[in-house]
Amino acid sequence: MEPAVELEGARLGYGPGTFELCVPHLRVAVGERAALIGPSGCGKSTLLHAVAGVVAPAAGAVRVLGQDQGTAGGAARRRLRLERIGLVFQRLELIEYLTVLDNLLLPLRLASGRAPGPAHVERARTLSQRLGLTPLLDARPQRLSGGERQRTALARALVPAPELVLADEPTGSLDPDNAERALQLLLDDSAERGSTLLVVTHDPGQLGAFDVVHDLGQPSGESVA
Repeated sequence: MEPAVELEGARLGYGPGTFELCVPHLRVAVGERAALIGPSGCGKSTLLHAVAGVVAPAAGAVRVLGQDQGTAGGAARRRLRLERIGLVFQRLELIEYLTVLDNLLLPLRLASGRAPGPAHVERARTLSQRLGLTPLLDARPQRLSGGERQRTALARALVPAPELVLADEPTGSLDPDNAERALQLLLDDSAERGSTLLVVTHDPGQLGAFDVVHDLGQPSGESVA
């Protein structure tokens, strides 16, 4: 079976004179729950941005859900990101004038151009309950704490039931109880739906929950567990 994510000889960055990451090989199988680790500044977020198609690789191959992000145009990368990938980046990108519930449903509106149906609304409410967000669904993001905003961004990534979830330190702003709840939701949702999960984490206590760990601090960037 073709992997969900595969990088071969990829050179990633944001243009001439900026930081550049070289990834000889990295593979995430369909349905795999993978962690991405490494020292600060080694390029973990850059790698997620390339997989998501936010930036195209300068060289080499970045294949995601059957699409080569290096040869696909910007519109094709955006379509893949909207329709098949769930994103939790460090800049949470909540829309301040929308309620929490409307923020959760926004990816579905952007992908289809239509109002989400009852099943999607119910999924948003169920995920909110799992993350302790139910009392906040009618609130605007400016009323939320940092941890509440992060949990909202995590739920938003999962509401469309994407094939691939990319999460950049999704528990970094959470207290231990909420961090455990959030990580368990990511793992449970992946297991239930057979979706693929790639998570950047600095918490060594979380690594045992993943199927494989890729260390960008290693010269090869290959899996270490």
